[in-house]
Amino acid sequence: MACSHPVITATLVNLVISTENKEPLVNFYQTIFGFSETYSDATSSFLRMGSLNLVFVVVKDRNLVTRNACIDFAVPNLEVAKAALIDFGLVVAEDQPGILTFNDPDGNLIEIVNG
Repeated sequence: MACSHPVITATLVNLVISTENKEPLVNFYQTIFGFSETYSDATSSFLRMGSLNLVFVVVKDRNLVTRNACIDFAVPNLEVAKAALIDFGLVVAEDQPGILTFNDPDGNLIEIVNG
């Protein structure tokens, strides 16, 4: 049963999707939905619409482990968010300074940053 209010206040900032070939996806999302490409290199492309980045990351030979999404949220206070997530029962890691990571119930990676 979902609660009537969120545990933390957050803004969706990045949706990261793995792919073996990013170019067709970049073309599709630019042409169909009007995303603007803000960064691109051999292994990733960042497309932006409003405050949302759609990020395509090249992963060769994807399998069930690498074929998933990563969702990034920005929060006003990282320490408050970390405490709330732990209180909720989640295992939270801070592998990089300023970035909290954990998995949703289906195993998708969630990252939370200050913002």
